Amino acid sequence: MIEKPHIFFFVLLIAASIIFGVYLKKNNPQSHISAHQKPASQPNSPHGTDPTIALYAKNCAGCHGAVGQGMDGNPSLQNIQLDKAEIMKTIRNGRNKMKPFPKLTDQDISQLADLISRF
Repeated sequence: MIEKPHIFFFVLLIAASIIFGVYLKKNNPQSHISAHQKPASQPNSPHGTDPTIALYAKNCAGCHGAVGQGMDGNPSLQNIQLDKAEIMKTIRNGRNKMKPFPKLTDQDISQLADLISRF
């Protein structure tokens, strides 16, 4: 039979890892997110990242998801029926289980409201 089974199993393990890697690359878990689910971005800052999206990621995505889809029982922000003033009030003061964000500036809150209204 096989003279050195440990080498055979090592080669088999590497081959399986390569096949699995190719499978994951072709079946990217993010590929199911359509263009209308991705946050509309503004022009990039000199640092290469839109500061509003970074602000959203830091303060909102942990509860509402990367594209506002909602998660862990927290509501979706996609297609919400609030105007900009109501979104800003909610960010500033909180609502239901959502905590307020008193340390965000009015400009930050305004930019977040604009971004959220585009989800």
